[in-house]
Amino acid sequence: MSLVMVVDDNPVHLEMLSRVATKTVGKDGRVEQFGSALDLLHRICDEGEVPDLLILDYMLPEMDGLQALRILRNRGVNSRVMIVSAYLDQISEKLIPSNNVSTVVNKPYSLVKLAEEIAKSLGMKVEVANDA
Repeated sequence: MSLVMVVDDNPVHLEMLSRVATKTVGKDGRVEQFGSALDLLHRICDEGEVPDLLILDYMLPEMDGLQALRILRNRGVNSRVMIVSAYLDQISEKLIPSNNVSTVVNKPYSLVKLAEEIAKSLGMKVEVANDA
């Protein structure tokens, strides 16, 4: 069973990302939503539940997605990570490999492409319908 954790402070984006992830992993997976990096850190660091894939918005209110990711990496969390952002020009290309980010998806994104990237990050071979 794959566990996907989705973090985005925008409720519309959070719901859309979660819906695509849920359709992609199907009934053999689980998707959890977080509206902030702090909630995610609490869940992983304090409660010990580690996702197979973390879909992480770059621009978050308390700390950016890469700051949260650095904390997780320093604590030994090795989940695959997908960064989603409308601000890719602000993300240093050096920060992506050094934080072991699996893929970066630019907003606005194609729902089909997003589903394909989720499946690829989880090592799944999935045919994606256009109604994600």
